[in-house]
Amino acid sequence: MAVSSRWDMDLGLQSGGNLPKGTTGKAFCQHVWKALLAAMRDLGDGYHCVLGVGAQADALDFLGAEVEGDVPGNVSIRSCIQQVEMLNSYADVFVSHAGFNSMQESLMAGVPLIAVPQAMDQPENARKIEVSGWGRAFLEPMTTLTPAALAAAVREVSADASPYLAEVSRVKGQLQGGHQRAADRLLQLAAKPGARL
Repeated sequence: MAVSSRWDMDLGLQSGGNLPKGTTGKAFCQHVWKALLAAMRDLGDGYHCVLGVGAQADALDFLGAEVEGDVPGNVSIRSCIQQVEMLNSYADVFVSHAGFNSMQESLMAGVPLIAVPQAMDQPENARKIEVSGWGRAFLEPMTTLTPAALAAAVREVSADASPYLAEVSRVKGQLQGGHQRAADRLLQLAAKPGARL
């Protein structure tokens, strides 16, 4: 969620009010991860989470010495995840910072989102996710994201009859084959007399 260059950076200055000033990438990520671990403990064995934490040496220092005891059995922690493969093959819900690429990859896979935005374009993307019915958003996550709220959002978004699932499935259908449609359209335009491409 926070690359090395943003780990110690004050994201609050770049968040447009989404994060309090003084919130570093590390503080943000660890707040989200603590809530996620507690939510997964509450959700139980019917849910499994693969958590990508990056390569920062101090990423998990909030867990203390007993890392194994603090991580629920339904959570696997990895430094790196093949996100597109995970979304296309395994995910039922995607807890994401709501960066544009992550949002698009989730929609293309038909996976509803839970947006936990940091800064830059992410708060606006999170609003778009919620307004469009693609998932839930935790704006101002340092105050609104709690283990109970996250567990409730996971249950709601991943439910079999979820309106979020229906909406992202509809969007997935619209996005499929987009590159081929674009190529066909370019060829049509190029075939017109006087076309300049």
